[in-house]
Amino acid sequence: MGYLGQYTHRVAITNHRLVSIDNEHVKFTLKDYRDHGQQKTTTLTGVEFLRRFCMHILPQGFVKIRYFGIYSSRFRSTLLKDRIIVRLSPKETVAERINRLLGFDISRCPRCKLGKLVPVGIIPRSRSPTITVPLVA
Repeated sequence: MGYLGQYTHRVAITNHRLVSIDNEHVKFTLKDYRDHGQQKTTTLTGVEFLRRFCMHILPQGFVKIRYFGIYSSRFRSTLLKDRIIVRLSPKETVAERINRLLGFDISRCPRCKLGKLVPVGIIPRSRSPTITVPLVA
């Protein structure tokens, strides 16, 4: 799926990259990443162009992902330019959610039901010991 993943967000080739088409050849521009991203023009036979193009057609059940609204590239560039940071704050804390859903206040003493529990420390999460494998030279 690694190969298909890079094609779910874009089309194989756009019309503005096509330079010319005749009965036998297709001429188009490409970006040569081996040469520091230089724009180059190449010519392929029609059969070879179609073979390469068909490699980018997604199988049945896969769809192109298109972004609209705040996920579009236009809005993203506006956010980066203006350095706007959108942060979503939770509407309620975990204790408030438990109280709302279960009707149980976890901050009250479970014995007398009157006193308020105050956290005095946090016990760190236990983790599995790291296993070191000796390297054999």
